[in-house]
Amino acid sequence: TAAGQLVLDFVAQKIPAVPDGGTCVVDARDVADAMIAAAERGRAGERYLVAGEYREVAEMLHGLAAATGVAGPRLQLPYLLSYGFAYCAEMFAGLTGTEVLVTREAVRVLHERRRVSSAKAARELGARFRPLGQTLADTVAWHRTHPTPTG
Repeated sequence: TAAGQLVLDFVAQKIPAVPDGGTCVVDARDVADAMIAAAERGRAGERYLVAGEYREVAEMLHGLAAATGVAGPRLQLPYLLSYGFAYCAEMFAGLTGTEVLVTREAVRVLHERRRVSSAKAARELGARFRPLGQTLADTVAWHRTHPTPTG
């Protein structure tokens, strides 16, 4: 997943700077619990958003530093520089046939700082969300016990 790749890239120190922006973060276990609750107690025809809480990228990277003991990037990258970097990353990947490190779309979405409310899922399904630190620590622990061929 993108979240798993973020952890792997962070540990490998492949994240050179802190990009501007943020996104909603939710633990996969919380999503699974909400899906079960929706199947058991959800109202027919209703939709439930299970997005967790909004977090800035800097906050997530700080949490990863605490969970891994790896120093995170210190350089803050403004939006236009992040976007330019993503453009270059896409061009480089296209020329070399390698995987794109970051896309312009990802930079744009982070910069928009979209916040999604999970209030309905919390209210009607009892959805609850683990603290960011716990999610990050558990994700790091999982990756340490399930190493990938490249990480």
